Order: sequence, then C-alpha cells, then structure tokens
Amino acid sequence: MIEEQQRSRADLGRANRRNVLAEILYHAPIARTEIANNTGLTGASVSRITRDLINSGLVVESSTSLPQNRSGRRFVQLQLNAHGAYVVGLSINAFSQWVSICGLDNKIIAQEQLNLESVDDPYDVLEQTISKTLQLLDEHEIDHNKIIGGAVAIGGAVEPNSGKLLFSTTMDWGEMEIASIISERLSFPICVETIPNALNLAETRFGIAKGHKNVVMINASLRMGASLLIDNQIRRGVKNSAGLIGQLKLQNANPTGTEQMHLNDIAGGIAVLKKIGETSYTSGKHAAAALLELKHRCIKGEAQASAAFRKAGQMLSQTIEVIDILIQPDVILLAGPMSSVPAYIEGALESFDKDDKSRILLSTINPAQAAIYLAFNEFLASRDIDLKTFDA
Repeated sequence: MIEEQQRSRADLGRANRRNVLAEILYHAPIARTEIANNTGLTGASVSRITRDLINSGLVVESSTSLPQNRSGRRFVQLQLNAHGAYVVGLSINAFSQWVSICGLDNKIIAQEQLNLESVDDPYDVLEQTISKTLQLLDEHEIDHNKIIGGAVAIGGAVEPNSGKLLFSTTMDWGEMEIASIISERLSFPICVETIPNALNLAETRFGIAKGHKNVVMINASLRMGASLLIDNQIRRGVKNSAGLIGQLKLQNANPTGTEQMHLNDIAGGIAVLKKIGETSYTSGKHAAAALLELKHRCIKGEAQASAAFRKAGQMLSQTIEVIDILIQPDVILLAGPMSSVPAYIEGALESFDKDDKSRILLSTINPAQAAIYLAFNEFLASRDIDLKTFDA
C-alpha cells in the first residue's frame, strides 16, 4: 500500500512537471503566477518545480521592467534555456530529407539537406540520415548527454507508440522499425510521426492555428494525406489508418459520364502528372522532381500545367466540403507541395464563400520545421525528463 502511494505521488509529481514545462514551452516568457493559473497548481508547487528546472539548467529567469508609471521590483518571467538541452529533427519524404539540430530557444544550430539521388533503398536513406546527424553533432560540438530526443516526420503511415513505419506509398517503402534503428545508432530516444500529424501538431502548438483544438490538416503531395486533431488530440483510428484520405472515392466527371475514383487519382500530385501525359511516375524521388518541375511551369503561366493543377484542386474541394460538414473544425489547413501552387488553391477554394474561406488556411510550416516542433512537443511536454542528466 505504501509503495503504491509513493508511486502515485511520484507519477503526480512527474505529471505536474510536464504541465509546467508545457506552459513554458508554449507560452514563454511566462510568470510563475500565470503558470499556476493555467495549470491549477498551487504557487508553492510551481515554485518548487521551476526551482528544480532552473537548477537543472533547462529553464532560466528573465527580468522585464515594469511600465514607467509603476514602481516596485522587476517582473520575473521564465523561459527555456537556449543551451540547456537540444533536440534533433529529421524529415524524410520523396521531395527532401533534412537533418536539423536546435537549442531550446528554437533557433537552428545546424541544418542540412541530404540531396539524395534516390529514396528507393530505405536502409540506405536511414544510414545517410544517421551519418549526417552524427557529423553535424560533432562539427558543432553538441554534448550528446544534453540531447533530450529526436523526432522523425516521415511521408507514410506510422505506429507512433513503437515508432514503426507501416508503409510509405510516396517512397514505396514497406514496414520498418524506424525509431529503433535510428535511436540505436544515435543513442537518444526517437519518436516518429506522419508528416500531416507533425504539421498539425506544429501549427496548433506553435503556428497559425495555435490555441485551436479542432483542426484538420490536408497534406497535398504526390498522394493525399490528412491529420485530424479533435478536442486537442490527434485521432488515429483503427490500425492508425485515420488520415488516409487518398482512398476516398469521389465522383469525377468526364466526357463519357461520371465515374468514382479515389482522391489520390484525381487530386494528388501523381494525378496532375498523369493529366499532362506523364504516366510513368508513380512514386519516389523522380516523381517528386517531376511534380516540382510541373509546379514551376504552372507558376510561370503555362496553360496546360495550370489547367491540370486547377482541376485537381477542384476535385479536392469536394473532400474539404465533406470534412467541413462532418467534423466542423475550427480551421482546415492545407499543406504540401501542391498547396503552394496558386492554380491548385484557386480550384480548391472556388466553391466556398468568403466566411468559409476564412477558416481554410495555408500552412506556414514545412516538414523540416515540423520535425523540430514535434521533438519539442514530445520530449518536453509529453514525456518525463530525468533532471539528473542536466547539471546546470
């Protein structure tokens, strides 16, 4: 009984520390009194927890002057210590592969794109990603003991608890133990998330959708993906299959009538390539490069490319309407390579009125940034930190 009570107190203490860290992470600079108000903790509890965080070097105090017409002591606020710890962000998809290292002040210390010629061999991609990470850590003399964790934002379906990739249709990868492979080599914990989920968490915790608790993220890439944040929680569905909207069947009008086709086949990047006669591309680096080239031609005003993107956007609008009616989210975010093509977005939004359009926003965060934010969210706000590791 005594042991159970001790475990309960310890669990509660760790949960309280996570809550305090989350407040500092999302709202810094922030005063202790505001943390207490937001978390429901007593002032004494917040003071004790923040004292431990300051002693560990993860948090620092900053003083700001009171308004000129007021007197008294300076106002003390808390923020994360830039050099108290570090996170690593890894972004892997058919378009690009990035390695990023960041301090707790969210400033990039090192970042490099791998520029791989191919993503066909998943083990080679992971090996090169790991090697580049180790190289950057050594070059910038990062203390490995102060790395709280790394996050992988990957183009594919994942099982987040184990960090396993289930499959990736855009890179044509099968099942892989992503987290265990990377963490074993790098010697720090790794979390893995889909790119749509990573983008959604980044935008709702740090970006243009911050504070919203019901947000749908649609990622328009070679194929279509989505993320559902409902009541501030990512919804994963049966077998982690929520968000695979590319399999939705829609009515596609054509000269001979109307037929049902998957969203991937009429609104994704592969569909746009096929629309202009590029039928050989199905996945991988070459398909991604071809889509980017077509995007460039569209932006320059080529009529055929613009028509293909606009038509794909119009087909996406059907899905947006269904999502809006069914879920009624606060915000619908559009992301991915297709979302930066004006003709595609014009097609997607042309059937919406002004009020509805105001709730459909373009994501401002790319996958490399999302991986960094994912690491912050996971290892500062969601998992326990052993403060003994961090000696100020």
